[in-house]
Amino acid sequence: MKIMPAGTILLSSRAPIGYLAIARTNVTTNQGFKSFVPKSIFSSEYIFFTIQTLIPEIEANSSGSTFKEVSTSTLKTIKTILPTNEVLLAFNSLIKPIFRKQDSVELENQQLASLRDWLLPMLMNGQVKIQD
Repeated sequence: MKIMPAGTILLSSRAPIGYLAIARTNVTTNQGFKSFVPKSIFSSEYIFFTIQTLIPEIEANSSGSTFKEVSTSTLKTIKTILPTNEVLLAFNSLIKPIFRKQDSVELENQQLASLRDWLLPMLMNGQVKIQD
C-alpha cells in the first residue's frame, strides 16, 4: 500500500470514470483510482483543471466489457499542452486563493452539518428548547 501526499489529484478510473478530487490529507486509494502527485511548478489546482478538461478524451479511450475503465498506459498516451513557467505562476497566483476559500467553506459546511445532526434530535424530542 502506497501513501499519497496531501495535494494529490485523484481520478476515478472506473464505474464511473472522471470524478476528480484533491486530497486534503495523506491518502491511500484502491485500483479504482489514478493518482497524480504534483511536482515542481505544476500545482494541484493546475493538474486538477488540466485533467478535468481531458475527461471526454479519457472516457473516449477507456475500455471494458462489464464497465469502462481507463488504464495507466492509456492515460500516458493522452497529450496536453504545457504552458510556460510565467503562465503557470500567474495561474497559480489567481487560483490558489479561490481554492483556499472553497476548502474553508467546505470544512465549515461539514462542521455545520455535524452540529445540525447533533442538535436536531435534541430539539425534536424536547431535550433542548429555543427561547425567544
